[in-house]
Amino acid sequence: MNKQSVDILEKCLDELGTAYRNDWFDFDGRLLDVQLGAVSDMMKRKLTHNDLVAFRENNLLCPHGQKHWTSWCNEFCLEEQMNLDK
Repeated sequence: MNKQSVDILEKCLDELGTAYRNDWFDFDGRLLDVQLGAVSDMMKRKLTHNDLVAFRENNLLCPHGQKHWTSWCNEFCLEEQMNLDK
């Protein structure tokens, strides 16, 4: 597996794990099973940034990589990401 694919998988798992740690209220083990299955499937192929974007979208994770659910996104979310990118 190439470095880019490993980096993307690490981001996916980090963002998913942090989102769950920050909000256990809606935890459903069946959904987590599906989400981890998607990561497992991703391990079988070369990944691109588009795969990270799709993972976030499919799992309702912040599209800006802020490690929370989209329901927690607010007007400052994009601003925070822009500051991280500097």
